[in-house]
Amino acid sequence: MKYKLFLYDCFEKSQFEEELNQLSKQGFNALEIGWISKFEKKDTSCFYKVDILKGNKLKQTKELMDYYDRYSYSYCGKRGRLIFFKGDSKRNFKEREKEYTEYLKNQLFYNSCLFFLTGLISVLYFSFLLKKELSHVITNGQIVLFLIPVIILISSILFVFSKIMHALQFKANQKLQKSILNPIAVLLLIFSLCLIPFGCILDSISRGKQEVKDVLTLKDFDKESYGKTMSFAHSFIVDTKTFVDENEQGDVLYETVYDISNDTDQYYESFVQSHVTEDKIEMKDGYLYTSEVKNDSLVLKIDHKIIDITASFDLEPYYQKIVLYYKGE
Repeated sequence: MKYKLFLYDCFEKSQFEEELNQLSKQGFNALEIGWISKFEKKDTSCFYKVDILKGNKLKQTKELMDYYDRYSYSYCGKRGRLIFFKGDSKRNFKEREKEYTEYLKNQLFYNSCLFFLTGLISVLYFSFLLKKELSHVITNGQIVLFLIPVIILISSILFVFSKIMHALQFKANQKLQKSILNPIAVLLLIFSLCLIPFGCILDSISRGKQEVKDVLTLKDFDKESYGKTMSFAHSFIVDTKTFVDENEQGDVLYETVYDISNDTDQYYESFVQSHVTEDKIEMKDGYLYTSEVKNDSLVLKIDHKIIDITASFDLEPYYQKIVLYYKGE
């Protein structure tokens, strides 16, 4: 038994056929051809035909199976738009050659549109990442997960560009040059898929709980406090502490402290733009703003820290006290 990964596209169907036939001459006949193909060792050889599915795949698969069955060619798998048949004798299928040649000539426009669309999505996603949102970098695992679409987009661009190059060569009746872009694109895609569980595991081990320290509690606002633990998260960019305190009187305090290693000003500006409402009061070290009750939220930038506090009560009378606490005074 032998397994093999093939990276041919629709334009390389002739090369695909040639490699399958060469493997058959060496005694390896396909049991099933797909993204990963399975071969068994046999003393007899056979001949392969690679065809192209157009339009409705299910409908045309049945039509082609009936067509090739008339010539004693049996179905042995499909992959994307490619479908595979094998028979005991070599035959020329000129009728089919004309049909998919016309189909391949029309692929230049389709792949050019796809390349433009992929490029546009890439630009939009890169713009999204460049906003320096703290929610993207809370843990190293989260950073990895946000980078996975970048790798997938690069892989897609390489794959589509390879098909455009083949389409241009095919339309000009030039000999197709073997492209290294396809294997690179596939390897990048496999790498990105492997990063998903790695990112999830890294994210989970970068989070935890600890005893309350270095944050304000309801007790600091002259109210009863029941909070004993707080959540933390770590990445190479920011250390985050999140604390929620509430009591039986209905007082609630939600507090998040971001300790940022660099680019604090950029992260602060982005945070203000995305979180602070228009109804805000600019203060020396930050903003007081409204969510549900008057001035019940504030954001501060003190040294390399960003402090975000939301409460069920007015924070304005406590503003100076909060600032002094986080300045260590």
